[in-house]
Amino acid sequence: MAQYSYYISDPENVPNDRRLSYESFDPGLSTLKEWLFRTTAKGSNARDIETAVSWLLWMLGFSPALFGLFPKTQEAADIIATTPRGHYAVIECTIGMLRTDNKLPTVVRRANELRERLRNGGSAHLNVLPIMVTSLPRESIAAELPQAERLGVAVVTRETLEEAIDKTLRPLHPDAIYEDAMRWVNEAAAKSDE
Repeated sequence: MAQYSYYISDPENVPNDRRLSYESFDPGLSTLKEWLFRTTAKGSNARDIETAVSWLLWMLGFSPALFGLFPKTQEAADIIATTPRGHYAVIECTIGMLRTDNKLPTVVRRANELRERLRNGGSAHLNVLPIMVTSLPRESIAAELPQAERLGVAVVTRETLEEAIDKTLRPLHPDAIYEDAMRWVNEAAAKSDE
């Protein structure tokens, strides 16, 4: 039985062509990391995290659509992403706490609305996962995690983002990432019901 495993990679020969192509415009992922891990910003700079999350999702093999950044679509989710199998993620991003500006209940409402539209459109077999992304570390939002778990929301913190960046060095498996998130949400919801 394996006790420990790790990956080593050659930065010049990454098996993920999306990361290679992205790095041709952002060497070393410097802009991506700056925007993902910024915890203070004013005005439009606070929305940079939405763009960075969409870039990261794309490098991981998802198909993201960025809505929240634009004035005409700011009432939509920040990002809608799909897996190759067609499952959906409704994503809200913040550089602060999960409940800032009612983002946590908003992502649940938007996910429920999309789920209902898919059901009415004959696509009830597709999953819809609400996700909150914050640039804060897990310990900073620990008090908010139980509510997110009860609501069935996957929470992505600074630590998760760092792990996701590392995953871009390996071959793409977006459906496996999605299934892991669904499993975590279901297990957390079951624990909160006990």
